[in-house]
Amino acid sequence: MLNFDSDWRWLIDREDSPWYPTMRLFRQAKIGDWHNVFKQVKDNLKNLLDNNSPTNKISEKRVLIGIIFSENTQFTSEQINRSKAYDLIITGSTWNTKILETNGIKPVQKILQGIDQTIFHPAPKSNIFSDRFVVFSGGKLEYRKGQDIVIAAFKIFQKRYPKALLITAWHNFWPQFMVGIEQTGNVVGLPKISQNKRLQITQWLLENEIPSNAVIDVGPIPNYMVGQILREADVAVFTNRCEGGTNLVAMESLACGIPTIISANTGHLDIINNSHCYPLHNQNSVKPTPQFPGVDGWGESDVEEVVEMLEKVYFDREDAQLRSKTAVSIMQDLTWEKQIQRLLVVLQNVI
Repeated sequence: MLNFDSDWRWLIDREDSPWYPTMRLFRQAKIGDWHNVFKQVKDNLKNLLDNNSPTNKISEKRVLIGIIFSENTQFTSEQINRSKAYDLIITGSTWNTKILETNGIKPVQKILQGIDQTIFHPAPKSNIFSDRFVVFSGGKLEYRKGQDIVIAAFKIFQKRYPKALLITAWHNFWPQFMVGIEQTGNVVGLPKISQNKRLQITQWLLENEIPSNAVIDVGPIPNYMVGQILREADVAVFTNRCEGGTNLVAMESLACGIPTIISANTGHLDIINNSHCYPLHNQNSVKPTPQFPGVDGWGESDVEEVVEMLEKVYFDREDAQLRSKTAVSIMQDLTWEKQIQRLLVVLQNVI
C-alpha cells in the first residue's frame, strides 16, 4: 500500500512493479485517502477468495523435467516406471542418452557441461617446478575414475624419466567409493585417512613404489584455483573407467591448452578426437562393483598405452602444442554461457 507521493521506484498509475512481478500495488488517489486503499485491498482479496485464483491467473500447465548423470547402467523396473512421470530427461553425454533410451526411458535430450573461460584458459607457467616434467591427474579418488591405472603407468614412466613429477588432485569426501581400486592389480591397498579427513596420498604412493619427491598432492582445492595448477602441467591424464557426463576436469584441462590423455569410453567420447587430445583407444571390459552393478560401455584403459602416450608428449612437444591449440579452440564453443543458452532453448521447446 502506497501513499499519494511515494518513492519514484513505485512509478505512477501502475498496479504492478517491473522489479517485483508478483506484487500488486494499491496507492492513494489523494493525500490521506487510506479508506479507498483499504477498500481496494478488501475487494481484491474477496475476488481472490471467490475465484480461488489470482486475478492474473497463472497457467496451470505443469512440466516435469529431470537431469541425470548416471554411471550405473542397470535400472530397476521401479526406476524406469518413475521416469515416465517426466516430460523430458536431460543427460550429460551421448552415451548416457543411449543408455537411458536402451532402457526404454524417453524422451531424452543431451546437453553437455561447460567450462568457465575466466578460470580455464591458456596462460604462461610460473615455472615453479623448473625442469620437471609435470603430469597432472585430477578427480576424486575412486574405482570409476581409474587413478590406479595412472599410478601403474606413472610408476613405469617415472623410472624411465626420473624428473617426472605427478601432481594429484584426488581428494574424496566419500571414501567408500574408493573400494575396488585395491582389487584391480594396479595398486596395493588404499590410502589412509588422517584425523582431519584428508587422504594420505603421498604415503600411499610411496607404498606403491613412487618416491615422495616425485609426487605433490594438492588435496581439496576450490575450483577457482584449479586453472592455476593445471597450467603448471606438461600433460594431464584421465584414465576414467566411466563418466556419465563429459568429465569437467578433462574439459578444463583442454581449455587451458594442456596436452591431455583421455580414455575413449562413455561420456569422454563427446570430447575426444585425435586432432586435439591423446585418446586411449585400447578399452577392455570392466568388472562390476557393489556400487556400480551395471557397467555396460565402461572401459578399462591399458597401462602400456598410457605410458606410450606420456612418452609421445614427452618427446614431441611440438605436436603436443598443436593439439593443445586445437583443443582450446574447440572448448570455446563449450563455455557455460553457451551451454546454458542451449539448455534454455530445449526448455523453451518443452514449456
